[in-house]
Amino acid sequence: MNSLIIAGSEKKVAKLAAYLSTRGWAVEAAYLNAPHDLAKEFPGSVTITCLERKNRFDISVFFRLNRHLKKRRPEVVVCVNLFPLLYLYISGCLRARRIFSTIVLINKTDFLRGLSGRIRAAAYASILKKPDRLVFGARFQRKVWLDRYRLSSGKSTVIYNGVDTDRFCPKLFCKDRAVVRQTLGLNDQNFTLITVAGLRPVKNLPLLLKALQRLHIEFPDIRAILVGDGPERSNLESLADSLSIRHIVHFSGNTKDVRPFLSAGDLFVLTSESETFSNAALEAMSMERAVVLPNNGGSAEMVEHEVNGWIFEPGDTDSLVNQVRCAARSPATTLEMGAAAREKVLREFPVENMLERYEILFQTEIEPKSHRRSSALRQ
Repeated sequence: MNSLIIAGSEKKVAKLAAYLSTRGWAVEAAYLNAPHDLAKEFPGSVTITCLERKNRFDISVFFRLNRHLKKRRPEVVVCVNLFPLLYLYISGCLRARRIFSTIVLINKTDFLRGLSGRIRAAAYASILKKPDRLVFGARFQRKVWLDRYRLSSGKSTVIYNGVDTDRFCPKLFCKDRAVVRQTLGLNDQNFTLITVAGLRPVKNLPLLLKALQRLHIEFPDIRAILVGDGPERSNLESLADSLSIRHIVHFSGNTKDVRPFLSAGDLFVLTSESETFSNAALEAMSMERAVVLPNNGGSAEMVEHEVNGWIFEPGDTDSLVNQVRCAARSPATTLEMGAAAREKVLREFPVENMLERYEILFQTEIEPKSHRRSSALRQ
């Protein structure tokens, strides 16, 4: 992994490591550099190694990674996104004759543009052909990547993110909803938008604030809760001030448990410029919240438009305003769509499905390599 930052992809890996460990697998996690924030999410049975990268291309890490893998002799190596794959390749472990399988979890949908993007695409075009399997988070994302890098579909698979539907269950918080809303200064008339996201540029939260300013004219009781923190917080607070909506926006900061906030909200809204298959949206749906998502990544595979949520054109304020307006005009219908959202999650995206599919994938990749390992040892 790149680091143990607390984010969707990294939290998924920690959850997967814990699951495999309970299933009898010997699991290790290695990451290039700080932060180490997510380390506590891994169980004690999982060995964690920081490779202490000091700069973008740290030569010492290439040698350290090579020695580590030769010593540990894993059966499967999983790279989370592309930079760890690049380190694996340059270390020589991916180019040499291997006795372990390499799987890459690709959790991104966007690409760098301009000259830098073309250079990076050229560099990864050959490297992405080396792993045994590429795992994508949505069908749309897989098509985009296969087309861009001219990759074989036979080496790729799609595994959707999953959510713990027992933990993200609305019944656990139905009695606390009124208390949480009161704490947040909300009353029964406030139709409340909720988003859970790192406050970073890619989340495009200015779009939400600009839409909220327009919606507030039509719906004076509308409110918004922004759960999360990040480098854009001060800019977003300043923007809310300049739009004269600071009094209707609650910046909650980071929280260990987003469920009370999801329970307090009426509609989950995501405005990301790029998103593969949003864990935050899945958690909201599991909490019986209808969602409004940008039409990028796997949104259309998660949401049935006007059934369990709405889809809007990414970056388009008019489109976002129109979809939120539909929800705000009919809160009762929005509640019904929230119930449909949970049914969709229960049917297609429970966390058990995701974990079992990954375990089957790893086992499938190990079996042919076991023959290769035995042959190599005999030689």
